[in-house]
Amino acid sequence: MRRWIALSIAALSLTFILSRVPGRAPPRPELGRAARVAVPGDQPTPSPGQRRWDPGLDRTYALDFTTRLAGATQPIDVRVQGDWQTTVVDDADRHATLRLQLGRAQVSSPDGPAPAAMLDEMGRPWFVELDRKGRIAAAWFDPVVGRPSRDLLKTLAAYLQYCSPGNDCHGTEQDATGMYEADYESARGDDVTRSKSHYVSIVTARGPAPPADVGGPDVQTSRGRFELDPDGWPVRTTMEETLRVSVAGTRQTFSNFEAARAGMRRYAPLAEVPDARSTAENLDRQELGGADYQQLMGELAAARDPHAEVAVQRRLRALFALEPDDARRAATMLRDATLPIAARKTVIAALAAAGTPEAQRALVDSLAGPSTTELRQQTLASLGMVATPSADTVAALQAISDAPAEPGDQHTVLLAIGSMARHLGHSDDDPVMWLIERLRGAASSQDVVICLRALGNTADPRALHAFRFALQSSDIEVRAAAVSALRLIDDPAADALIGGVLLGDRDDGVRAEAVFAASFRSLDRVLPSLAAALERDPASRVRLGIVQLLGHRRGDSPSCDALLGWAQQHDGDAAVRDAASSALRV
Repeated sequence: MRRWIALSIAALSLTFILSRVPGRAPPRPELGRAARVAVPGDQPTPSPGQRRWDPGLDRTYALDFTTRLAGATQPIDVRVQGDWQTTVVDDADRHATLRLQLGRAQVSSPDGPAPAAMLDEMGRPWFVELDRKGRIAAAWFDPVVGRPSRDLLKTLAAYLQYCSPGNDCHGTEQDATGMYEADYESARGDDVTRSKSHYVSIVTARGPAPPADVGGPDVQTSRGRFELDPDGWPVRTTMEETLRVSVAGTRQTFSNFEAARAGMRRYAPLAEVPDARSTAENLDRQELGGADYQQLMGELAAARDPHAEVAVQRRLRALFALEPDDARRAATMLRDATLPIAARKTVIAALAAAGTPEAQRALVDSLAGPSTTELRQQTLASLGMVATPSADTVAALQAISDAPAEPGDQHTVLLAIGSMARHLGHSDDDPVMWLIERLRGAASSQDVVICLRALGNTADPRALHAFRFALQSSDIEVRAAAVSALRLIDDPAADALIGGVLLGDRDDGVRAEAVFAASFRSLDRVLPSLAAALERDPASRVRLGIVQLLGHRRGDSPSCDALLGWAQQHDGDAAVRDAASSALRV
């Protein structure tokens, strides 16, 4: 499966043969509306080579396409064969619409045939819009057709676009790579040749770019021949092209095109901007540089300093993101007591950074066997930092919290679950509600504190009621944990609660936690409370924290300098005055 992801990379070389299937004459249209059919005295018969656009006009060709693509480490040969079915659907608004379908699709590379899902996608009908010069303006696909299939089909269609003789055909065309200049020659009325002179622009994730800026492609050779029948449609097409890059049927009739393409997505131009997933995969392959699991394990074993370990960690993350089987293998390795602790930490960090379901499962599975406290804590904490946690991972951590293998596991697991909840959707049984229920059943103040901190990691406003209740506790640690947990919740009620604690709690440690929480907030929401506390809070540690916060956030409001100037002149503690002076000098 891995190589089929890279099919959108520019072709290095290709051969293309398209031949009309014998015995399949073009049928005349039989549509529900008046069709433009040539009859004596109605309209002139087109001159040889001029293409007819009669709705219902159908052609089926035997396709044999071979291309060599620039892969991550070595070129990849791809071959596509099948019946290329072309049917004119509509001819209106200066654009013609064709229905295309690759029947009996066969797609293969040295790795073997394409996945069944890809063959299914490539066998689905799709549509293209062409202008009067035969250039493709847009393509329409069923939403289920994935990017690799779309790119390969669009590449095929782009090579088959041509300009009929007699038209001014020297100009810009597009393919799945970008825009290029095309030149046409017509030796006689039924024979047209086309060549690409050079690419004008290449589509990248940041938009169109000159070929020189992205490593090509440079056109080395390019020649296509279209042998046309009296209706101006190819009887046979052959194409030979070499580009240089610097990086690794039956007749179909329709009465209404709008109905035919309902539910499809339009892609114009042909060269799509890479989506986030394909861009990330390409970057991962570049990071990996062709290394496999065994090679990276060897590099990890040979790493003798932190810099070398970090370099291997980056490449392992790319490997685990790209190759699910290798991520699964890592679970066994993490349980290998002969592997040094530092090496296992590197693998844990790489799996968490990859964050795939297989990588998460490997980390969870590694907790089932014997391990050191240090490794267990890192594994649990790393799972909490996964960007896209799975429901299975959350459920596994909830089970660990109910039956921890070690005393410290429960607290670390709850904090990890809180962090995961930030990336999950809301429901009646999601981790936030689970943590709120856990808080209600807490048996000790220590359990209350850890549940509050875990709920703080969720950044979820549904926890506000629990925090408001906890701020009324007589336990100082519970109140401190509750105000600290408000820091990430994007709700004005959280700012009001933080300000209330800062100006009203009787314990300076709790008020200092309120300053900490305020440092995460929009400054304009908490500045009035900070200003009042700076002027009147009796604890120098609280006022010092406010001065340090104002110093770090000076660029957010001109009021910061005014408050710092006041503290520099009027605060009763020399350490606070000095901190204000230092902040103003920066």
